[in-house]
Amino acid sequence: EAYIALMDYHRDPLGAAKEFTVEQVYNSWIDIEWSENPVRARKFSYYWKYLQPHYNTKFSEIRVPHIKETMNYLNPTNSTIRELKVFWSLLFKYALEYDITDKNYAKLCTIPKSQRYTTDGTAHKSFTDEEIQKLLQ
Repeated sequence: EAYIALMDYHRDPLGAAKEFTVEQVYNSWIDIEWSENPVRARKFSYYWKYLQPHYNTKFSEIRVPHIKETMNYLNPTNSTIRELKVFWSLLFKYALEYDITDKNYAKLCTIPKSQRYTTDGTAHKSFTDEEIQKLLQ
């Protein structure tokens, strides 16, 4: 019995770490950030609210669809979406370091190209090659 327990430990020495929630990973990570890089900690503590739908999700279960869901939560701007991807990537980097997960799913997440809008609120439409040629004539 002791041998089996020892083998289980060697197979997954941080088994309990796999049970950490997103909130627990964030709290551990942000504590370190406040001591090492308070400017970055302050910046990313603002983005924490966007992860609210997954506060209680096991971090090891977070996948690309979860990350994309946070990118639509609270109608973020394009720059916020980019910062959320960076934020998730930092959390995954921390989680990888402590064997909480085995893959950085934030790196697999693609973000949409930013839309530019005209002053009347409609999406900007770029000129086609033909239209540019007409303008140059």
